[in-house]
Amino acid sequence: MPPRIRIADDHPLAGCMAKLVRVRRLSEQLARETRAFTENKPTSFEARREHNVGDYVVSVRIREPSRTWAVLVGEVVHHFRSTLEHLIWQLILHDGGQPVAGRTGFPIFTERERYESVDRGGGRWMIDGVADRGQALIESLQPFQLADEGLRPETQSFWVLNQLWNIEKHRTLHLCNTLAEVVELRVDPADGLVLRSAWIVDEGAQLEDGMTIARWHVVEGDGTIEVKAKLSTRVALAESGPGITHGTPVVPLVQGACTLLDGTLERSYPLFD
Repeated sequence: MPPRIRIADDHPLAGCMAKLVRVRRLSEQLARETRAFTENKPTSFEARREHNVGDYVVSVRIREPSRTWAVLVGEVVHHFRSTLEHLIWQLILHDGGQPVAGRTGFPIFTERERYESVDRGGGRWMIDGVADRGQALIESLQPFQLADEGLRPETQSFWVLNQLWNIEKHRTLHLCNTLAEVVELRVDPADGLVLRSAWIVDEGAQLEDGMTIARWHVVEGDGTIEVKAKLSTRVALAESGPGITHGTPVVPLVQGACTLLDGTLERSYPLFD
């Protein structure tokens, strides 16, 4: 999907738009590669006989996704956050001010008090030089707006992406893993083998590599079993933290960053009239 607005190469937002295009291409690459991964069935099953107790036990094996995708997620959140910084810089220049390195930036706060502060590190301090219309737009995008509505600011998209950016920038890659959920599971025993189900993982359960998903007692007979299962798999974040949930699917995450950035630039465009 192309950006919602088209601008000339000499427009103040040209650099921001170039970054948006890059984010879209990275998002499309990630969606394409993870789709191929999940379509190639990254799960398999192992059935073994525990002769000491007379049970058949079935476990799942799950292939881990490429570490390259962690790099792609990092690139997306970097360009997302960097574009917001560029936006503030260009707004101040357009409004006749002079941005200040180490001060000028796009504030993202969960607390209104910190945003309203004109002291060093406060929101108003960071956007000093932006005209009133621009400041009104920036304020409308703040996570603390959710608190005013009785919701959790830590769940707001700007805050989540900002947290991901800080982690990737200073600490580590955003590793991904393969999440699998049981849709359907059954066992076909060999002729003459009679089983009684002792335990089967619930449908919709989230699986991990090597996890036992079913156990059957052998009532009588001997032989092998065939496992037939249908799983739903997706590539998701392997970490958790403030505003970040383990198991968050990565493709909707980066696609959401594209949509959010596109909408922000669209709303900012009239500020440069």
